[in-house]
Parts: sequence; structure tokens; C-alpha cells
Amino acid sequence: MALKKILTASVLSLALLSISVPVMASQASDVTIMNKQKSVTVYQDYPSNANIPSTYFYSDADHYYGTLQRTNVVQITPSQVRAYYSGIVTQDSGF
Repeated sequence: MALKKILTASVLSLALLSISVPVMASQASDVTIMNKQKSVTVYQDYPSNANIPSTYFYSDADHYYGTLQRTNVVQITPSQVRAYYSGIVTQDSGF
């Protein structure tokens, strides 16, 4: 009979422990870090025969960074094109 009580108490303790772990994890997921973001459009000139990338990695002196998507390509001279890239960049949260 004592063994049955010990087993029952052990099973109940394990069940309560498994319930409390997700609750603790959900509390940690409520933390929100606010990062500054801004919209950016830049352009890059390429030779007309160049393979123009579809993305552009952006970073600046104010510690904003992110990957921009190509939005347009315009012929600016017979030998050059200008590719425009746009997107949302994020400021490094350490600043």
C-alpha cells in the first residue's frame, strides 16, 4: 500500500512539473524588445551586361541593417543600368 502511495505521489509530481514548464516558457515569451526600424530605398549602378542581384545588404553609420529587395532596373546610359532596392531595415538594439 505504501508503494502505491509513493508511485501515485511521484506520478502526480511529474504531471505538475510538466504543466509548470510551459507556463514558465510562456512568461519568457512575453518579453518584447523594441527595435527601431525605417524604410529605405537605395540604388546601385551596374554595367548593362552585369548579372544584377535581386537583393542588396544595407548597413549605415547609424547601425541600421537589413536585406533590401530589388524593385526596379532603369537604363541610365547605353552601358549602365541603375537597380533600385527597397525594404525595412532595423537598428542594432545595442545603440
